[in-house]
Amino acid sequence: MQGRFSRYNYSTIDADAVRKLPIWKPAPTYHLQHVCGNGCYGDPPGYPTYFTQSVFTQHGNRPRRGAIEVIQFEGVHYVTRWNDNYDEEKTDANRRRLYKPLPEAHPRVQAWIASSYARMAHCYRDPGPFTVGQVKKTIWEKDSYSNRSGHQRVQQLDPGGQTFTDFDAAVKFVKSFDEYAHADIIGTEKADYRHPATLVYPVPYYILKSFTDDPRFSDEWRRKEKASVEQANAEIQERYARVCTPENSMAFLKIREFYPEHRIPVREVAGADGGVKSCSYVEIPPTDRPGDWWEREAVQPMPGDCPGSYDKPHRTDGWCQYCGHIRVKEATA
Repeated sequence: MQGRFSRYNYSTIDADAVRKLPIWKPAPTYHLQHVCGNGCYGDPPGYPTYFTQSVFTQHGNRPRRGAIEVIQFEGVHYVTRWNDNYDEEKTDANRRRLYKPLPEAHPRVQAWIASSYARMAHCYRDPGPFTVGQVKKTIWEKDSYSNRSGHQRVQQLDPGGQTFTDFDAAVKFVKSFDEYAHADIIGTEKADYRHPATLVYPVPYYILKSFTDDPRFSDEWRRKEKASVEQANAEIQERYARVCTPENSMAFLKIREFYPEHRIPVREVAGADGGVKSCSYVEIPPTDRPGDWWEREAVQPMPGDCPGSYDKPHRTDGWCQYCGHIRVKEATA
């Protein structure tokens, strides 16, 4: 692992900001995550999440108190996340303060941009508006015989029906009743507990309704049911086409978080008529996969110098996920 650390490029980490963090003082029985990286999917090159390591006890779990994540910088481990009163927004803000973005034209950034449009192809952010359903709180009551939490009771806190244009505002409304309150938040689709739904477009089959023409039912019922399904699917298609615009693609929005002036790249591809046409990265994502080297390294390694990914050696019979080089396996006689 120490060999990998020597390959990493920390030019994107603000040295002054890191040195202001508390120095980690581990217990004798604690150890660190074997590889670096925590919640780093989609993050730009050299972002602090690529260099962090989780802290574990001798039992293999995270400590109940104290530091649970650190970053190694200049041979010293600094605390980036605590288990006490963990606040996701505050942690993300602290990480952002450690980061020094590269110019958008930098080769590492360009490799990240291409990877982002390829990995998040056909994925769009649900723009809302968001309607909050019934706000509830689940209460576990102790069993009178065993004195254990064995009975569940749901307490209604609000009848729901409030509509918000911003998803975070909808979540804050739910949490304003109680820290453990929960509710369905519906936009174009149902959201999860922290983020709006990711919409896939073109609309996948499992979103659309289906009709089974069963002769056991009357002709009139089958005709009405088929028309109802077709109408519902037409409304779904219209709704998705309205919100799944290039500027609402997940890749574009992610890149805009760090590069507000970013514009969707355009490239040339072969057309159906044999000619060449121009299309955006959202319409037809890049097919050349640059690998993951840009996450932590300064330059793309050659196959002979590639360390491989996740403790696996460089792949010599196809595409290497780390360096991005492709080698076609030679046919044997």
